[in-house]
This record gives sequence, C-alpha cells and structure tokens, in this order.
Amino acid sequence: MKHPLNGRPLRGRLLMATTLAAVVALIVGCDENHRVAETAERAAERQAAQNAEVVRLNREVAEGTRRLVEADAEARRELAAAQRQLQEERCEIATQRDALEGERKAMARERRTVSLWAPVVTGLASLLAITTLGVFCWSLLFGLRHESDPHEALSELLVTELTAPRPMCLAVEREQADDDPSTALPSPDNSQTEQEVIH
Repeated sequence: MKHPLNGRPLRGRLLMATTLAAVVALIVGCDENHRVAETAERAAERQAAQNAEVVRLNREVAEGTRRLVEADAEARRELAAAQRQLQEERCEIATQRDALEGERKAMARERRTVSLWAPVVTGLASLLAITTLGVFCWSLLFGLRHESDPHEALSELLVTELTAPRPMCLAVEREQADDDPSTALPSPDNSQTEQEVIH
C-alpha cells in the first residue's frame, strides 16, 4: 500500500518514525535518566534525613514518655503517701474526738450524780444537825435529872442557903466565924446595913 504523500509505503514510514522516536527518546532519555537519578538521589537523601529525624523524634517521644511515666508514678506515690497521712490524721482526730466524748459523758454522769446526791446530802446534813440538836436538848433537859452530880447538889444547897431567910448551914459557919473574926462571912443583914451606911 502506498501513501499518497511521497509515494512511500506506510510501513516504511512507520518504521522510520519509530526509529526516529527511539533515537530522540534515547537522546532525551539519557539526559532524563541523569535528571531522574539526581532527583532520586536527592529524594533518597531527603528520605534518609526524614528517617533520621523520625528516629530522633521517636527517641525524644520515648524519653518524654518514660519521664512522664516516672513523674506519674512519683505523683501516685506522693498521692498515696498524702492519703495515708490524711487517713492517719483522721484516725487520730477520731480517737481524740472519742476521748473527748468519753470525758464529756463522764462529766455529765458526774454532774447528774452530784445533782442527784446534793439534795440528799443536804437533807441528811440537816436531819443530822436537827437530830444532834434534839439529842443535846434532850440530854440537857432529862439527862441531868437522872444523874446525881455532887456539884449540882452543892449548887442547889448553896442557892437554898443563900435565898433562905434563916440559913442553917451558914449559921454554923457564923458561929465558927464569931470565934475567928478574920474568917467570918458577912451575914445578909449585916451586908445590907453596911450597904446602907455606904450610901
């Protein structure tokens, strides 16, 4: 088959176009391969740098994570210690509160006991005082009558002799006093006479 242009067959032209394209591609391809190789090399270098950066970042993240875990563990230990200390303080406060409550209850019981016993003790003291006074008065009134005290008999005799118009015992003494004037007792009549003389 012949092409209308130049009268050459199409197959020959195609072959020639393909050869020409291959030569052009080889010329362009060599230059292109060199550029592609440089680009690939630069891309590989960039990839290696990025990989190194990723490794460095991963190391930093791992170190930061390790420090964070350690700090978290330390914070948990401190929190646990603070909670234990708080629990101990709460227990101590509860113990002190219970002791204070026990003391308050004991004081309240003591006050109740004192308030209950105070009227009883006061009443018993009053009863004892009244009873003692009654026994004392009873002994004064009735006890002296039954006892024979020599002083009481002498006192009664003396009162009787002093108040009698003619004393009997004092008369004997007057007779003895007449014999001894220094020991003589004044008679009631004489003493009245002497008092009248004085006035």
